[in-house]
Amino acid sequence: MMDSVYVFAFYTDELMISGGPCSINGLPGMVLGLTIPRLYASWIATKVNVASVNESAISPLPGKKKYSISETGKLIVDRTKEWVDSDDPSGNNWVDQLKWSVML
Repeated sequence: MMDSVYVFAFYTDELMISGGPCSINGLPGMVLGLTIPRLYASWIATKVNVASVNESAISPLPGKKKYSISETGKLIVDRTKEWVDSDDPSGNNWVDQLKWSVML
């Protein structure tokens, strides 16, 4: 029974951007080829332009704060206090599930 959609991707880790066509991402590099047989669709990169890159011009965004896992958990709980009733135990379970989803 065909109940799954298979996606075949060709990627390179020499281009460190985790991206590709049709919002396909998550691999440790750039997706250069993508085939979805069930949809009879295929995308292949035909050209990659790599110009000289001034590495000193590439810098992290200013003002970006890094959070630890415990800080992120506290931030989620603080921001979702108004969403659930403190007396409802299922509300606390929902917040715990949200924290795990964010951490993954």
